[in-house]
Amino acid sequence: MVDIQTHLKNFPENSLNEAINFVLYGRPVIKKFTQKRKTLHSTIFYLQEDEMSYLQWISRKKIYTESRIDLKAVTNISDQPTQNALKKFQSQYLLCLTIGEKHFLGMEFPNSQIRDLWWQGIQHFWVLSKTQNITYILHIF
Repeated sequence: MVDIQTHLKNFPENSLNEAINFVLYGRPVIKKFTQKRKTLHSTIFYLQEDEMSYLQWISRKKIYTESRIDLKAVTNISDQPTQNALKKFQSQYLLCLTIGEKHFLGMEFPNSQIRDLWWQGIQHFWVLSKTQNITYILHIF
């Protein structure tokens, strides 16, 4: 099991609500690269209110259950690509999710402010997914 505390980035507490809104309501993101797909395309990533432990994206080619990532399977979130395939994409606004040991997702944002808010929001729910059942945690906010 991965010690998530060693992989966390510090963010200002006063931006947490805005960051949570970013991932709950979704934002357009350039999906740069995954293990299977090597082309660039824009999509919207979001968390659903009734299944907040899954990072969902809108896909025209996949059914709902095939276009999501279980946050419990994420082992790292970083702005530094760890996979050779992602290193060729030079972007100062890149965010990389490592899923398990072999899978990864690279996403590009229009600027560092949006990337960091999105990062803070997804990191928040990533920690919750590892430490408690977050299916209905939205009702607390």
